[in-house]
Amino acid sequence: MSIHQIFSEELNRTSFITKLKEYTYPTIVYNENILRRVANFYQTEERKFAIKILYSIKANRNLRIVQEYSSILDGVDCASSTELDIALKSHPRTISITGRGFEETEVHRLDTQHILFDCCTQDQVDWFLNYHFLDDLGVRIKGQYKIGISIHELSLRPLVCQRIRRVHFHGDSLIEMTRALANLKELLSGEKIKVINLGGGDIARKILTQNSVDTKLFLNKVTQWYPKADLFVEPGQLLVAPVGFLETQAIGQADGQLILNTSPFNLSSWYKPILIWPIVAKGTGSIVGNTNISGDIFAEGVDISKYVSGSKFIFGMAGAYFSSTHRELHGNKFPAENFWSMS
Repeated sequence: MSIHQIFSEELNRTSFITKLKEYTYPTIVYNENILRRVANFYQTEERKFAIKILYSIKANRNLRIVQEYSSILDGVDCASSTELDIALKSHPRTISITGRGFEETEVHRLDTQHILFDCCTQDQVDWFLNYHFLDDLGVRIKGQYKIGISIHELSLRPLVCQRIRRVHFHGDSLIEMTRALANLKELLSGEKIKVINLGGGDIARKILTQNSVDTKLFLNKVTQWYPKADLFVEPGQLLVAPVGFLETQAIGQADGQLILNTSPFNLSSWYKPILIWPIVAKGTGSIVGNTNISGDIFAEGVDISKYVSGSKFIFGMAGAYFSSTHRELHGNKFPAENFWSMS
């Protein structure tokens, strides 16, 4: 079984496609069958090296989605107090948080018996040690995104290094993390490190699938250097993108463009959904959104001649970074969110 097979099987369910066409448009429907099957796939079939999987809440912070992942996976990852509040309502086994936006009062209030807080700044380190002196210290290592504390900065604070029990990466390549972990091994004493969070994005996919020699070599080195450390990954898009489906309909045509009643510009600042139904032939037209932005385009080079006002369209891969990065140009609100599950 593969993720592609899971997705195909669920799309071939007549009951699901039929239900999609019944909603008032526009709406985003989350397929809970896909959510559970994909989460279980990574949690059981593809996970090796006892890697723990934390769902990255920033991908989609819908409470019901977070609760589902909390019940299946090893925990959740948060980057703000808002996301932390959602996590606490979902009762995951592990809550890991890191973010440079946490203020002193928020660090002070942390329940460090149930929350793993990894400091992003020197100030956060000082606040944490002041308020939670007896607790394990975690730090995010500055890497590609220039967020975190550099290894050089840590080397200037040997007493802080003695307290560090967790290290956190995000967005770094296997080569960059190998180099950093090699340098940290002596600085922090690898035997004392309890958790290494390797981040999300493409790195999480590589580590969970382990379909390259480089990934396997990297994991072997990490487990040798840090034999007592739990390894975390924090995928978001990988898990929840295929769960969401956008249902929308045409409201008219103008100048070779078919206008739909929602907007890719507003739906997500990062991604566009993928048209999965109907299968539209190639042509010279475009399918566009309902704002006055010239780049508000769903698809180009398509034949729109047979579609009229009221024609329905279904887009996939709309589960991640839509509700969390949407805009409201012209005051247009985010579509209603619904859930579907085979009874």
